[in-house]
Amino acid sequence: MRPVGSLVQRAALVSDGPSGDAERARQLALAIGRAAEHGVFRPRCLARSIALRDLLARHGIEGSVIRVGVQHERGRFLAHAWVTWRDQVLGDRADWVARFTEVDDLSVLRDA
Repeated sequence: MRPVGSLVQRAALVSDGPSGDAERARQLALAIGRAAEHGVFRPRCLARSIALRDLLARHGIEGSVIRVGVQHERGRFLAHAWVTWRDQVLGDRADWVARFTEVDDLSVLRDA
């Protein structure tokens, strides 16, 4: 358990931009999805997003960003996290994340 707010900070701009192999990025996103679906644990969207971002970085695929969005549906407040890289959604359905209003200026810390 971590104190409220200890996983986020104001987003910093990426100076060099995204780099790396697009096919490898898609393969890694698929691997995270399969592990989440068929593994022992069923991690929530934020845990999956952090794992994917870190795995991409370890494989030299730089510039991925964890996005967080919210929506209000049928009297319920919903939040969701996903990863973008080169303006594409990785490891999630683009039509699903499009339903959420993105929270600006938020990033998830690497070493929290």
